[in-house]
Amino acid sequence: MDSRTSQLLRALDPLAVDLLLFLLEEELSEKALVPKLDGVRQPTVHKKLARLAEVGLIHPADQTRARGFPWAVTAPKETADLLVGLLALSDKLDETDRRQRERDRDRLGKAVGRGVDLRLVKPSNAPSP
Repeated sequence: MDSRTSQLLRALDPLAVDLLLFLLEEELSEKALVPKLDGVRQPTVHKKLARLAEVGLIHPADQTRARGFPWAVTAPKETADLLVGLLALSDKLDETDRRQRERDRDRLGKAVGRGVDLRLVKPSNAPSP
């Protein structure tokens, strides 16, 4: 994988996606973004905006970089397409997980039907007695 693509993928964590979604709606300053991000502190937002700018996903909307300048998405259509694709992939993977859970429940139901004592079945993270 090329370096640019790798950097983009590493930059896209949940906070980055939230920031990009807000910035796709409208250009916003760091100060305006912080209250929109439930419980995220300003230094964290600052670092994430700097990282998104470093990889080229966002840029200062005001090239003077005056105090409190707004940020803008560099390639809005492509960024939106990327996020749509990520959400679609996540939905598909969730569906796969849901089907696996249904199969597991069916198997468990069959085991119960054979008289398996469920009190002896512990989750893998359960403490030992």
